[in-house]
Amino acid sequence: MPAPDLLDIKPPLPRLRFFKDQLGISPELAAPLANYAPQFAARVDSMGEFLYQLIMGYAQTKIVLQHQTSEMRLKHNWRGWYARLWDDPLSDDFLTALWKSGTRHVQYGVDHRFISLAYSHVRRFCMAEAAKIVSAEELSAVTDALARIFDLCLLVETDAFLTSSSRCELDVMAGVAHQIRNPLTIIGGNAHALLRSSGPGSREHAAGEAIIDEARRLERMVRNVSVYVSTLSLEPKFRRIQLEPLLTGLLDRLRSEGAMNGYDVDIRLPEGALAVEGDPALLEPLFYHLLQNAAEAALPDDPRLSVTSGTDRALPGFLSVHVFNTGQPPPGMSGEAMFLPFHSSKPYGTGFGLAIARLAARRNFGTLDIAPVNGSGTEAVATLPLPGAVDASGLFVRTGEQERPS
Repeated sequence: MPAPDLLDIKPPLPRLRFFKDQLGISPELAAPLANYAPQFAARVDSMGEFLYQLIMGYAQTKIVLQHQTSEMRLKHNWRGWYARLWDDPLSDDFLTALWKSGTRHVQYGVDHRFISLAYSHVRRFCMAEAAKIVSAEELSAVTDALARIFDLCLLVETDAFLTSSSRCELDVMAGVAHQIRNPLTIIGGNAHALLRSSGPGSREHAAGEAIIDEARRLERMVRNVSVYVSTLSLEPKFRRIQLEPLLTGLLDRLRSEGAMNGYDVDIRLPEGALAVEGDPALLEPLFYHLLQNAAEAALPDDPRLSVTSGTDRALPGFLSVHVFNTGQPPPGMSGEAMFLPFHSSKPYGTGFGLAIARLAARRNFGTLDIAPVNGSGTEAVATLPLPGAVDASGLFVRTGEQERPS
């Protein structure tokens, strides 16, 4: 697989605008600063030299930057950023330039803590300049605007850094999963050939069966890693989701896979608790793995599952979905241990099912917990936002403005 170009990632402008709005950065806030923009901009060379001397004083940044760029180019980039700071700090172009700067820092391998330190130094430089050139009457308004704009710079930089770093990690995981597929196919084919050429009961036949079983487990693990990566990298698109059609469709899928044969499944969703706000690409793996895990954990002589729902009294704006089975968690598999990847009590389990389910719940602004129920079984509780609870930006949940649940 080709190496990803981080600069190809598009800046998430709706999210960056949200950050700007939350910091209260507006034309009114920036107006006093604009009056002094020429004086600040004239200090661009002094700022570049000031920052260069500081950054090159840190061994951690000096060695990286000296191998990745030149002094001239470095100062040129810093001057460009500093000029934009006074030109139009409210524009999308400014946000885009900040975000791309963050992706370059990931490409160069610069420690994010030193990027934060650099912003702190330039903030200090600008505050000192403000004390020299701004009138006493406007100094408070100008320094307030400066502080908020520098907060925005660091927030956008951090967003870009986290997004780009996660992209690199996800690409590695996806690449490993992709590269394993072909060897697995070859191993499985050779194992089947070994079975055909050896008699039942022979050592060779037993070895072939063991190889095939392990190859199938690895195939499931590769599929689950791929689902985990896609769930982690997904940008959720929220809409109203009716729970009953979603659950019955997943039960039909599990039955077609032979996972629900002989199970009694009772779905009881009362009025007022029939729908949630979510992305189907997140809710499907969430409930698929919860139902699959419940079926695998239920007692063989009492294979009952139930799904109920209700509004969450502790969290206004949320609905809780309870998935019950008659089994008990195995020893050492209670609490957080149940959600650890690669941690499974089943001989051929991958340990990814509940890890995927919890990740999907969290990406959907929800939670997922599992606990025993008074010795009668085990219950998984997924708490999810009600319809209308997710802000139009898809960035946060409102707890008092959601639609009437139905």
